[in-house]
Amino acid sequence: MNQSEGHLQSIVNIYLSRIANLNVKHESYLIRTLREIKSEKQSWNHHPGIYYFVQNDVIKYVGKANLDTGLRRRIYNQIEAFGEVDRWDTVIKDDSVTCGMIVFPSDDWQWIATLELLLIEKLRPEYNKRLP
Repeated sequence: MNQSEGHLQSIVNIYLSRIANLNVKHESYLIRTLREIKSEKQSWNHHPGIYYFVQNDVIKYVGKANLDTGLRRRIYNQIEAFGEVDRWDTVIKDDSVTCGMIVFPSDDWQWIATLELLLIEKLRPEYNKRLP
């Protein structure tokens, strides 16, 4: 099964082609960069969207940030979490891991859940416990 970021992007592109005029923005940061810019305001901080973690070109986790939570809170909750030794910690402590974001406009938040489910179903990331 292809779990690469390129495959994720192709799924997103197919999804977006089905929803005309949905204006999302894609951003990606190394985990170490996110830690460095934590106190800075980012354009995506309070936006809803999808976030995912990539380690060695494999999607490890896909999550969503709803309108009331925002991407900043969800992402920092994940990278500051305590995981099982030799499990989630191997992802969040790896400075080469990237965190990708698909930032949705606030008025299009309702599409997030369907994209999250689609990505989890198609990619089956290792750390998503609620696999469909």
